[in-house]
Amino acid sequence: MVILKNGLTVEDVMRDLVVCETTVYRIFKRKDFPANRLTRPFTIEKEAYSEWKKQRREKKKKEVQNAN
Repeated sequence: MVILKNGLTVEDVMRDLVVCETTVYRIFKRKDFPANRLTRPFTIEKEAYSEWKKQRREKKKKEVQNAN
């Protein structure tokens, strides 16, 4: 089993996003989610996860602004 020292697991992401495990597995399978899908358990580097969250927030913010 390969676990990154600075990596997050499915459980870590589940707690951070406050969603169920099934939802996190769907997120890990998304093409825009920079996860390491080759290892089990799935992992994602902390920096990549933070950047993904930042991009999602910015995208949602723009959508809200465009809707007004």
